[in-house]
Amino acid sequence: MNKTHCIRTYMSNETVFDLFIIGGGINGAAVANQASAMGLSVALCDALDFGQGTSGASTKLIHGGIRYLEQLEFSLVRESLREQQSLRKRAAHLVQPLKIYMPDAHRLRKPWRVGLGLFLYDRLTSRQHIPRSKRITFSSDSQENPLNLSFKKGFSFYDCITQDTRLVMENLLAAHANNALMLPRNRCTMAQRENNLWKIQCQSTTSGDTETYHAKMLVNATGPWASSFLRDTLSMHSSYKIRLVKGSHLVFPKLYEGNEAYLLQNIDGRVIFVLPFMNHFTAVGTTEVPYEGDPVNSVIEPDEIYYLCDAVNRYFHHRVRPRDIIGSWSGVRPLIDNDKMAMTDLTRSARLELRVENKQLPIVNVWGGKLTTHRALAEKVLECLDPYLPSTAHPVKGSVILPGGTFPDGDFEQFRQELQSSYPWLPESLLNRYSATYGQRCLPLLDGKTALEDLGSHAGHGLYHEEAKFLLQNEWARNIEDILTRRTQLGYYFTKAELEKAEQWWDEQIF
Repeated sequence: MNKTHCIRTYMSNETVFDLFIIGGGINGAAVANQASAMGLSVALCDALDFGQGTSGASTKLIHGGIRYLEQLEFSLVRESLREQQSLRKRAAHLVQPLKIYMPDAHRLRKPWRVGLGLFLYDRLTSRQHIPRSKRITFSSDSQENPLNLSFKKGFSFYDCITQDTRLVMENLLAAHANNALMLPRNRCTMAQRENNLWKIQCQSTTSGDTETYHAKMLVNATGPWASSFLRDTLSMHSSYKIRLVKGSHLVFPKLYEGNEAYLLQNIDGRVIFVLPFMNHFTAVGTTEVPYEGDPVNSVIEPDEIYYLCDAVNRYFHHRVRPRDIIGSWSGVRPLIDNDKMAMTDLTRSARLELRVENKQLPIVNVWGGKLTTHRALAEKVLECLDPYLPSTAHPVKGSVILPGGTFPDGDFEQFRQELQSSYPWLPESLLNRYSATYGQRCLPLLDGKTALEDLGSHAGHGLYHEEAKFLLQNEWARNIEDILTRRTQLGYYFTKAELEKAEQWWDEQIF
């Protein structure tokens, strides 16, 4: 997408936006989607690539959060489970059911207590086509069962797994289809009330150029940067005290056969997920440690590596060592602080803070939130702004299907089968990835192609010229890192030497 063209097109027709959003993670993207669907003129900027912050460093789950029942956060769990059901309809290609095993750990939580929690989890809301939890006995065959044989019983239950950065992208694409202006790699350097409007300055982090925009309403959806943005850019302070918490994950070669996940009860009372990842890997996380400094610099620390390895080794007979690690990711979350509570007990519910001046020019600050509940959060942001919305704004009827999820009768599997029939030459691994990553949007990518050679030159591990071109033209990608890390996550397959070759391949491409 050509940023300059987008700006000129918009500025020639409309110089004042109804809503300007700072932050292109899942919350900002969802607000942009919801607001633009209501008919508002919307602009959104992010200092980084879209989804490069916390939203791209989640545990990749769309879940109710069974452990939040221990904190008696029933409303949060109920809302999350409802949003899980909604997302399965809105983005069936991105949100798939995931079977999770939870081995007993008698010294940490009694099985009856876990069973009671799962009983509530199953019944807090209706979950169509998702099996209920049950008590299970693990197989004593170590070929089938990766757990140490000392773990004989446990529970199984279901949640959903997703591609977090793809959810961000699809919300942004939906907003862009409604004429929202997208400004990746544009840092908001100034926002102030002036002449009955918000005056916003954005500086390109690539060219250094500065543009000025005007809007009637502002949303601060900068995630872990929300406090510093409010203080340093708007010269404001929040009534909320925020605690930054870092969560890290490790990636290993696949530790077991099968596509199920495991929820491990750790000796400190926390739980650790062991998840299938990218078909050939296993992801383990998350940690939870206090964080200070710029969240963009967050990386996993040695103590976190040993913490996660120890958790796996207590439960699995396939022992892992730091030298087995092939990748990691870390993200920083802003949690509403309570000096009397441990980090694990801090609420994951979002908080919204509305500020106005002379009953106009509102700003909504978004504090916290979960990947799962992004749509519900966006609704609440627009409810906060309702008194200030233009008369032309109209309510959104039902949940908006995301761009890749418009399958006939909502049947993703039928779409995948039809895709296979239409493109029999496409390798199964590529067909599965295209359909799961892009959904219906893979059809323009494949249009007119009759053989694998039509996808162009190959960078390795299934990345072809035509896909890279598609992402450059349609998803604001600028470089090979954007594509391998956030648009496809194929980077985990590449060795260091292969990455160097891929970068050389990129430089040689003509898009």
